[in-house]
Amino acid sequence: MSTLEQAVQFHRDGKIEEARKIYQEVLKAEPQNATALNLYGVLILQSGKASDARIYFEKAVKLNPCAAFLENLGFAYFCEQNFEKSALYYEEAFSKEPTLASAQQLIICYEKINRFQDAARFCTILLENGQNNLELIRRAGKIYNNCGQYDKALNCYLKSCEIDKRDFIAMNNAGLMYERLLNLKKAREYYVKSLKIKENYEALHNLGVLSRKERKFEDSIKLLKRALLHKPDNTETNTSLGMTYFTIRDFENGCKYYRRRNPELKKQFKNEWTGEKHPDSTLLIYYEGGHGDQLMFCRYIKFLHEYFKKIKILVYPGLVELFRFNFPGIEVYTFEDNPEYDYSVNIMEIHYILKMDFDHIPSAPHYLRADPVKAVEFSRRIFNTPKKKVGLFWQGNLRVFKNRAIKLEQLSPLLSLQNIEFYSFQVEDKLNQIAKFPQVINLAPELKNFSDTASALMNLDVLITIDSAIVHLAGALGIKTYLMLPYASEWRWFSETKTTQWYPSVEIFKQKEAENWADVVKDVYNALQKL
Repeated sequence: MSTLEQAVQFHRDGKIEEARKIYQEVLKAEPQNATALNLYGVLILQSGKASDARIYFEKAVKLNPCAAFLENLGFAYFCEQNFEKSALYYEEAFSKEPTLASAQQLIICYEKINRFQDAARFCTILLENGQNNLELIRRAGKIYNNCGQYDKALNCYLKSCEIDKRDFIAMNNAGLMYERLLNLKKAREYYVKSLKIKENYEALHNLGVLSRKERKFEDSIKLLKRALLHKPDNTETNTSLGMTYFTIRDFENGCKYYRRRNPELKKQFKNEWTGEKHPDSTLLIYYEGGHGDQLMFCRYIKFLHEYFKKIKILVYPGLVELFRFNFPGIEVYTFEDNPEYDYSVNIMEIHYILKMDFDHIPSAPHYLRADPVKAVEFSRRIFNTPKKKVGLFWQGNLRVFKNRAIKLEQLSPLLSLQNIEFYSFQVEDKLNQIAKFPQVINLAPELKNFSDTASALMNLDVLITIDSAIVHLAGALGIKTYLMLPYASEWRWFSETKTTQWYPSVEIFKQKEAENWADVVKDVYNALQKL
């Protein structure tokens, strides 16, 4: 009788058919032989039949869940492009017998399914075990970046620059990491290094955006236009160039480039409106961006009634109640609805189509109203105090708007002021900062949507906030607001440092240098004392 050892020898010698025949004989005699099942699975897998091989690996693992069998099962799933299952079995194999090969395979699996935190975990394992080949270092940098571990990503890119002195891609990526870590000086240094090695789109774009943040607007325009020579239709660069023009109040050039930002969204809606009157038709207003953009640009809706018989608008779910209250003649929907319409327009482009430039911003004392019944109820239950009532909002989306956020602890000097009651309008406080300041009344449980927030805001003497949707809501309601802006603020605030044409009730407190909130808080403190 043929033995398993004979089959293995034939397998090693490339005599596949002979090996196959003996494996089959062994399994017929010993169907529970885990080693034979595994080896026969390997032979089948080598012939390109991953799904057939997987059946034998699964039987082998069931009989003996050792690391080697688990790895083979994981690889079969990998060949079938079932990366979730592949990672599952490689993880189990790694837990039993950690190997660098399993770690490398897990990185690939997790990267395929966008589980970057898990991929980063195994990058760290490999790097800490001395695996410093250039391919791994570059891959690890990309993965760390994707999961927000910018300091680790930076170390990888700097290491890549050390190994390859002409790695202009790593130099650009290092600059990007420095920028995300708010070290703008070093970011500029590495973008320039990248461009000295080779003129490339990525470094031109990034340096152009950085120049806007540094308020070097002419440099920003030149660099972004150079970037567009490499990629004329790139929406990100066109948008960035438009934002730079907007920041210096160049309305025409700003709109020319900024309107190219989202062509795929425009394709979802028919018959883009270009400014003509259609007295028998229906206009659908759609949106992009965040809640703040809708709150900011809804001021232009009132000018559309003379152009259309009926107007419909799509909004975020949290804005439905507020918009229905403020625009009773307009039908309000969310993106999940599918209302009928004749023409469409992006809410952020109405001002361009109506030719209402930045010297003609419609900014009445307020253009939105809160529900007065709700406002009175808030006053009775929560704001019934003789003290001055001050609202606080300190943090938006940290991953997207890191430079806008301030820690509540940094605002603590304000909390020492007498005769003031402080209220938190922070609906999401993922870092649980408010727990350290019990003297601040937490309104989060009360604020289910923007209608609730609007009604609560009506009871304040002043709102203190970073740049987020709530400043647009407060400004639209005419609430006195102290807006704390970073040194590199968004285009919509132009280069203003005290007031804004968008909202007469908003006073700006802007950083005089990047990352320095101390002077901003001091100025806000002095303003609060005058209440």
